[in-house]
Amino acid sequence: MNRFDVENTQSDLPRSYLVVGESAADVAFVEALLIHRGIRDRYHLGFPEGRRTGKYGFGDYLIGLRTKLERPSSQVQKVLIVTDSDEDHGAAFTIVRDQIRAANAELKLDRNYPIPTAVRVTANGFPSVGIVTLPFDEQGCLETVLVAAADDGTHPLHDCFEAYWACTHFDHNRRNVESKQKLTTIIAASNPNNPSCSLVFIWSDDQRRWNPMRPDHPVFQPFSDFLVNFAT
Repeated sequence: MNRFDVENTQSDLPRSYLVVGESAADVAFVEALLIHRGIRDRYHLGFPEGRRTGKYGFGDYLIGLRTKLERPSSQVQKVLIVTDSDEDHGAAFTIVRDQIRAANAELKLDRNYPIPTAVRVTANGFPSVGIVTLPFDEQGCLETVLVAAADDGTHPLHDCFEAYWACTHFDHNRRNVESKQKLTTIIAASNPNNPSCSLVFIWSDDQRRWNPMRPDHPVFQPFSDFLVNFAT
């Protein structure tokens, strides 16, 4: 069990904001941005576990979360759900929005989760809820965002990577798969200490020197800024 698993299972939520990602890899990335912006202490981090995980696990997560939110110790004011855009960021938003509605129907409470009307638009309520798709307004997934920072043309092995992509035909129509293949390759080539390092641990202190991605990279700025503004 890693520290994100531990945080995910805690009962008390004394911080004001909560980010829920599809997996521990998502919240590890979010944490790196929060630390860089100096606001880690404002946020809790969570992700779906159990019978449904990933994009289709948010409904079950929200049902379980409600008990924690009703505790007197809970201070959570806003919940931000972060999901992959996949082939259609609009469809991804709809999948998450419909799960919020289904959670409300199952909970049958007087105070429902509010339903966002659009991506990155926060719906006010108890708590307020927002949905973000990554990358913003285009196809892809978490790895699509990360790979753009891992090699933006300045990596020492950039020319080698480009030759390898061409040789192996990584640049095909399935952007999620392409992003995952490329990022795995770049991390392996950049990290002799742990070439198979997962996205959960790549941001840790002991892997920092080998991480080809920087939390302050410009490609992360829009999402990083959104996290800052959300915590207001």
